[in-house]
Amino acid sequence: MLVLASLGSWLPFAIVGLFIICFAILFILRYQQKRRRDYLVTFVCSISLIIALLAASLLPTDVIFVSFMKYPNGTFKEWVSNPTTRDHIQKYIEVGYYVLYGLVIFMAFLVNPFLFFYYEEKQETESNTIPKMYRFSRGRTKPQAILMLCSLLMFIVVAINIFVYLLIPQYAIYGDQHYSAIGNNGTIIIEKCTQFVKTDDCQMTVMGRIILRFFYKVWFFGAIYFCLSWIFLVIFLASFILKLFTHRESNIQEYTVDRLLEGDGDEDDDEPLIQ
Repeated sequence: MLVLASLGSWLPFAIVGLFIICFAILFILRYQQKRRRDYLVTFVCSISLIIALLAASLLPTDVIFVSFMKYPNGTFKEWVSNPTTRDHIQKYIEVGYYVLYGLVIFMAFLVNPFLFFYYEEKQETESNTIPKMYRFSRGRTKPQAILMLCSLLMFIVVAINIFVYLLIPQYAIYGDQHYSAIGNNGTIIIEKCTQFVKTDDCQMTVMGRIILRFFYKVWFFGAIYFCLSWIFLVIFLASFILKLFTHRESNIQEYTVDRLLEGDGDEDDDEPLIQ
């Protein structure tokens, strides 16, 4: 029963994982340079994109799993009625977090930067120029641009998974769980699980438990994270409002759109996006 429960909990993630693998490989092959395709870049970028998307899918999988544990009346389903079973399944999810985020750090801070500077130096040696920016288009994207994109996606995934706990902490920690409680008149009422409820009938997500454990032990990091997150939101909102009322043409957009409208799509791949 424990094995079946574990397999059943991972089945949606496995299906999504297969889709992610196919999507990542096809995406890299579609946008990478066709004339001078480098299979090392294809392999590394495909792996990086797969890791980033799998890490991004862990959070919704975690939330859906704890929500799926219970019936609407707040009782646990039969296959997870045993606390040991729930802890055992969540242990697999926790291992998935550590493995995927470890790979994100390894690829984003070591492998991808090494390959990026390798190809940057190689191109600089061949052309004696350093293009300030590379065009991203189907079948014409340089290795540096693909590597940069994959690294940025990894950083975005980490930021989103952490930032979501500030925006929707209750749902990110407990999902759509309920628990039964006894009201003042002795009747049983169904309440929604929140971070303020003191009960063992609410199962926390793995990521929520990891973050709360870290913030509890090192509280000043949590305080800094909270303040910086709100500063980021204020700056983002102010920038968005400013952009609505002030319009300035982008040199990048003007260059690419004009060239595409003129039909000059066969320019040299080594030509930088900004001149």
